[in-house]
Amino acid sequence: MKDSAGKRPLVVLVEDDAQTRGALEAILDLEGYDVSACHTAAALISRLRFEAKPAVVILDLTLPDASGGRCLRAIRASSWADVPVLILSAWGHLERFGLDADQLLSKTCDPVTIARAVDRLARRHPSSSTRRSDQPSGSRT
Repeated sequence: MKDSAGKRPLVVLVEDDAQTRGALEAILDLEGYDVSACHTAAALISRLRFEAKPAVVILDLTLPDASGGRCLRAIRASSWADVPVLILSAWGHLERFGLDADQLLSKTCDPVTIARAVDRLARRHPSSSTRRSDQPSGSRT
């Protein structure tokens, strides 16, 4: 996915499991997204202050240093408040948590479902950040 200037939408991926993070980065790269990944809540929260808004945030609920719910509240209280957030978690029945997320998906769903969800969310947020396609992707914290 690129805009008319050849830019790829940026997705911030917050996932502590290296294998899951790597798989999601690969899928999203193939789908035309630049991915900026971090594995802790602290890394995400520091980005909220200093980095441009992404098109979408994919957020795990269980992180080593804080809950995904805390991260979601920090996102909604920041300049990224209007960025669509996809909660991707191994927990079942995510709706019971009452989270202010744009979409909830189980980690057990197939990769195509995740990619289509990101596509839908990115289209809903047209003013989102993009990177030129010649810039490196996959930065990590």
